[in-house]
Amino acid sequence: MDRHSRKSTENITTHQFLYAGRMVRINCEPGSRIDTSLVQEKFYEHKMLGYITRTCKAGAFLDIGANCGHHSVYFGLFAASTRVYCFEPFPNHYDLLVRNIEENRLESKVTPFLLGAAEKSNTFEIRTNSAIHQSRYIGVCVPVDTVVQEPVSLIKVDVEGMELTALKGARRIITQFKPQIFVESHTEEHLAEIVDYLVSLGYQRPQTSFNASPTWEFLPA
Repeated sequence: MDRHSRKSTENITTHQFLYAGRMVRINCEPGSRIDTSLVQEKFYEHKMLGYITRTCKAGAFLDIGANCGHHSVYFGLFAASTRVYCFEPFPNHYDLLVRNIEENRLESKVTPFLLGAAEKSNTFEIRTNSAIHQSRYIGVCVPVDTVVQEPVSLIKVDVEGMELTALKGARRIITQFKPQIFVESHTEEHLAEIVDYLVSLGYQRPQTSFNASPTWEFLPA
């Protein structure tokens, strides 16, 4: 990252920097893991993002649990995505997501949804540990299969323990397009359930994980 600058207010920190010939702006919560990583002049979860850039084929990317849109912006600017669909049910994060899409001029490529992803359409309670935002909201979740119809080459899922139900709501996409899948999982029991489900859909057992919060790569068998 070159020419890096950081400006912070009470609720938003803005990073601006030059990367691979592109000027990038990321707005995030002050003190968040994304903010901390960018202060160190590294994209958050940069090893996984670099790996995706090197290995993922062209197609639509799904960023399920997009947060402020840090990964969505990276996918839109530096990966092989033809489209990026972002799912983020937490309103404050969604506002940052929209701002990041606009400030990086990605409106024609990156589409945000103020929605969670699940096996069935429903409402659910969102709880956060944010120091600067309300801690509880009622969010809406939908099956991703009902929203995205085009060929998908990558799914990234990080939804605080709801990864399995999010994947079940993308069953058609997974079986039809066999995308590269990255899933965060915090416990062995949770991971085992995800493995069993994806293996039943024709995927290999995962061999590679990334990030401080283990995120596993699943590839078609």
